[in-house]
Amino acid sequence: MYHPDESPIEYGRRILNRAGIAVITPLFIWGLVARLGFGSSTGAAVLGFACAVLVAMPVLNVIAVFAEEIRRRDWPFACAAAFVLLMLAISLTTSFR
Repeated sequence: MYHPDESPIEYGRRILNRAGIAVITPLFIWGLVARLGFGSSTGAAVLGFACAVLVAMPVLNVIAVFAEEIRRRDWPFACAAAFVLLMLAISLTTSFR
């Protein structure tokens, strides 16, 4: 539920986190049952997708924090979030070389 004192960015972030957990939980269960119970390669693919979503959620949260801090004009925290995003981008680009 939307709170009047909550910004649209914070509301979207909260909804994204809830949706992420709602997607990840059944995917992990399905993947584990398929992989361990039946030895299915589909289970491994589902687990891989669930892990990718799980890793993407904190990155999306940092992007939302960056946008929120810019909206609030809180420049020190906006710079800190930008630095985290820069470090993530550098680590992603250098890991694929």
